[in-house]
Amino acid sequence: IFVRRCQEKMEEELIYKEYDMLHQEIEQKISLQNNLLIFMITTTVTIITLAIKSDSLLLYLFPFFIIIPITSRIAYYRMAMAKISAYMIVFLEPKLNGISWETRNVQFLRRYNSGKRNDRKIQLDYYECPVLGVICYLLYLLNYEQLNINNLKDGIMIFGPALLVFMVIHMTYKINSLDRSREKMIDAWRKIESEEKLRKM
Repeated sequence: IFVRRCQEKMEEELIYKEYDMLHQEIEQKISLQNNLLIFMITTTVTIITLAIKSDSLLLYLFPFFIIIPITSRIAYYRMAMAKISAYMIVFLEPKLNGISWETRNVQFLRRYNSGKRNDRKIQLDYYECPVLGVICYLLYLLNYEQLNINNLKDGIMIFGPALLVFMVIHMTYKINSLDRSREKMIDAWRKIESEEKLRKM
């Protein structure tokens, strides 16, 4: 009995350590995400200021080379956080007495989303990225010499950069749909848990 209790205590300590380690990893990714957002906003404002002073049209589009990669990196961080959260919900929190933040957070989001009368098809909760993209595009249009479409070149020059804005909005939508992705991840982890239990039998 004593040996069994020691083993159970050691297993519980390992679970606590794993939970703490994964929680720290989530916090680290949140910090990295916030730093990227600050860098993106600061750099974009600086480039726009330079574009206004130099009267260079293409400079208004240059921030997209920063906005798009950073939005992609934020999407990666959010996906990683959702995967870690799903793992903690399935494998760790059921074994930790009184620690169930991730589980309760998911339950809250389920009720909150189900209580909405009209679910938004386009979510832009991470508004910084698309707003900066739209501002850059509008400034580009305002400084474009001729908005009349007389030939193919004019069409490309006017509507081509709009594709960059669409890319940012699409990526932002994917970021905001990660709550639904986490539900799928929870199901996937539970299948893995069931398979592991069957192998131990």
